[in-house]
Amino acid sequence: MKKTKYAQVGLGSRARMYYESICTTYKETSEMVAFCDLSKTRMEFANRTLKEELGAEPVPMYDYTEFERMIDETKPDTVIVTSIDRTHHDYIIRAMEKGCDVISEKPMTIDEKKAVSYTHLRAHETRHDLVCRLLLEKKKKIICRLLLEKKKPKKNRENT
Repeated sequence: MKKTKYAQVGLGSRARMYYESICTTYKETSEMVAFCDLSKTRMEFANRTLKEELGAEPVPMYDYTEFERMIDETKPDTVIVTSIDRTHHDYIIRAMEKGCDVISEKPMTIDEKKAVSYTHLRAHETRHDLVCRLLLEKKKKIICRLLLEKKKPKKNRENT
């Protein structure tokens, strides 16, 4: 069975519950493939945690300026966004434009202008639909899961 590949951007206080679950609870079906952050220290700490506490292999580390390179090189199926709130929309859109599913901490955006950027993406996306679901995790955290689904061809009304 092919494992789902996850990359994570932002390794602050909200990050561990995601990479820990992937490397323990879901290790049979999932794998971490990369970390991305502005702090090398946080990425090194997360990699030590993977190795020493979770029994997983350390993953490649990418500076936040190398986000697209990370996706190109590690080819994740899903990007987990746990960066600071004001950057969520940017990473979500950039990951989706690269063809990745996205799991994001709330909020998806912090203002009206950034919310419009999602509408723009959806309006101009030709291969995928944006589906947003709120999931309640056992830790009572609400996260927003963005899934990309292939568009179904629209039926021609004249032929129905």
